[in-house]
Formats: sequence, structure tokens, C-alpha cells
Amino acid sequence: MKLFFGVNDCYNKSKVRDNYLWNIAGSMSTSLVSILYSVVVVRFCIPIHSDFFAIAFALAAQMWTVSNFESGLIQVTDTNNKYSENNYYSFKLIMMILSIAMSLGIVVLNFIYNGYTTLKAIIVFLFCVYRIIEAFSGYFYYLFQKKDHLNISGYSTFVRTMVSFTIFTLILCFTHNLLLGIVFMILWTSSWIIFYDKRLSEVYNKLKFEINFKKFIGIFLECLPLFLSSFLITYIMNVPKYTLDLISAYDVGLQTAFNAIFIPSAVINLFCIFIFRPILTKLSISYSQRDYKKYTVLCVRVFLLTSVFAIIAVIGSYILGIPVLQIVYGEQYVKDNYVLALVFVIIGGCFYAYAQLLYNMLAVIRYHYFMLIGLVFVIIPVILLSKSLIVSYGIYGACSLYMGSMMLLAFVYFVVFLICFKIAKRKNQELEC
Repeated sequence: MKLFFGVNDCYNKSKVRDNYLWNIAGSMSTSLVSILYSVVVVRFCIPIHSDFFAIAFALAAQMWTVSNFESGLIQVTDTNNKYSENNYYSFKLIMMILSIAMSLGIVVLNFIYNGYTTLKAIIVFLFCVYRIIEAFSGYFYYLFQKKDHLNISGYSTFVRTMVSFTIFTLILCFTHNLLLGIVFMILWTSSWIIFYDKRLSEVYNKLKFEINFKKFIGIFLECLPLFLSSFLITYIMNVPKYTLDLISAYDVGLQTAFNAIFIPSAVINLFCIFIFRPILTKLSISYSQRDYKKYTVLCVRVFLLTSVFAIIAVIGSYILGIPVLQIVYGEQYVKDNYVLALVFVIIGGCFYAYAQLLYNMLAVIRYHYFMLIGLVFVIIPVILLSKSLIVSYGIYGACSLYMGSMMLLAFVYFVVFLICFKIAKRKNQELEC
């Protein structure tokens, strides 16, 4: 396994082993860090700051979807080069700027109307900026993947993520200053993107910011249904956290407790990404070549792998989940009677993994807008039930709301995919005739 990739590697054909191993390393590092960030904050910061970070993590995930705008899926499956790499690059830069401005607006509104302190507002905003910059780096990830250098994508993600986390941990360990830790993560991530990702990517294309209104609108409209779906899904996932943030201002530690239970589910979702990403291009090629049998086989294979992982995750969480979380977060946050709540969250996370698979399958066949129809049937009951469930049942209400919404989402996406795939297949067959 090659341990470093430089400019010369961009010219050489990548090895399948390196692509596979470094993609796993990149995805696993992201999953691992998602757990450890909150653990480090719990261990080195006071409880109120841990609550600040929990809601910052949730809102930053929402802003990540805005900055990302799901352009990566369009970019990596654009096998006919409908848009140039500079078109995608310029689009990502503009979305990054817009999402930072949106984050500032949301934080200011929370400061004025929802009682955010100055420190909480700054922490939430800066962590949003950090995640937004990470989303921008996705342009380079998908560029390298499209050029069959998933090894470089995975390597870059691994180094950037692990060094960022190390910096964050050391600063909190010695200073206990959450704000300072986030600032240094922003500086490191920005530097890595500029001096590594950008430098290597220019082997394929000299990056240039260009304003082409027609191309921008074209990418925007193609990504819009995917973005709206991703944004709404993230919102649905975070509704329990947003609701807790509004009702738990005087209950220090409640947000952290729910975040501790929720984190394993988030890890399941991130872990499943490394299963999906390598087959995106293969799915796109097999579909464009009208090889429906191969397309279906690939989808079923990933579905089965996800199912095996889901079964192991549910059984493991029931047996070991609470004891492990108590060791990691402390018994003051994770109570013994939270075992059922944890199982609810894990089951929800597994169904979200199925929904993500279906989401990618729909993206490949370009039936984006139909996903939005399905989301309407999910988001309405979530919004209507969230406050009453969480006020009445606390963390159990939040966990059951998450599980129910993810099960409904996966079912609706499955029905939508079956209908859309049948329509797409029929249309393609008519064109061939």
C-alpha cells in the first residue's frame, strides 16, 4: 500500500488495491472523527460548552449540505463532460461563499430570538465555516475519483481529517478552549486544500474561477432536486436536536446526552458511504450502456452488504452499546435505561443507510425530482410530531421520532425508485427502437 501520493502519481494508472484501501481509510477516518470530536469536547470542556458543540455539529451538517449542493454526484457521473471542471470548481466556490453567509444569518437570528450567548453564537458559526470548507474539498475528491484516482481522494481525506482532529485534540487538552481549537482546524483544512488538493488537481486542469451564468444555472438546476432532498433529509435527521436546543436551555447536558446516543448512528451512515462511493461510476456506466442486469446486480450487492452490517450493528448496540458509551462519555450523560433509545437510533441509522443507497441509485438514472415527492410524506409528520414527542418523552421521544422518520423515508424512496426505474427503462427501450 503506497503511503504518499504526489503530482507524479496523477499521471500514472492507479492500483485497484490502493484505490480500495485508501478509500476505506478516508471514509473510516471521517466516521471515527465524527465520534471522537464530541468525546474530546466532553472530556476537556465544561458541560455547557459540550452542549454548544452538539448543536454546532448539527447545524454545521445542515450547512455542509448547502455548500456541497450535491454537485459531486453530478460531477463524478458526468461521463460525457457536459460541464467543464472549471464550471464545477466555480460553482463550488460560489456555494461555499453563499453557505457561509447563510450560516452567519442563522446564527444572528438565534442570537436575537433564541437566546444564544455570544460565545455559543461564535462557536456555532465557526464550526459551520469549518464544515463548509470541508464540503468545498469535495470538488477535488470527486475530480480524483472521476480520473480513476480514488487512492488520492482517500489519502487526502485521511490526512486532512486526522491531522485536523489531532490539532483540535491537542489544543483542547492543553487549553480547554473550544473556540481556539475550531479556529486552528479551519486554518489547517484551508491550507491542505490550497497546497495539496489544488496543486495535484491542476495536473488535469488549470483551475480558474469563471462566471458562466448559463453553465452555473445548468449545474444548479441539475443539482437542485438532489440538494433539496439532501437538505431535507439532513433537516429531518436533526429535527430532534433542533427541538432539544429550543427546550433544553436550562437543562445543561441534555443535548450532549442525546448527541452521545445519536453518534453511533451517524457513524453507521458515514461507514456505509465507503460502500457506495466506489460503485457510483460503475452504476453510471452500466446504466448509460443499457446494461440493466449489471446495474441491478450492483445495487442488490450493495443492499445485501448494508443489510449484513445493519444486523451486526443492531445486535452489537443492544449488548454493548450503553456500557461502551458510558466509558466514552461518562455515566452522567448516558444512563443505564437508555438502551432501548440507543437501539431505536441504531435501527434508524440502518434504514437511513438504505435510503442513501436508493438516493444514489435515483441520482444515476437522473430522476431527481421524484425524490422530493417522497420527502413530503416524511417531513410533514416529523414537523408536526417533533415538539409534542420530545416534550412528553424527552430523549426517548427524540430517538423514536428519528427511527420512525428513517423507516418511512427508506420505504418511500424504495417505492419511488421502483416506479422511476421502470419508467426510465421503458423510455430507453423506446428510444432504441
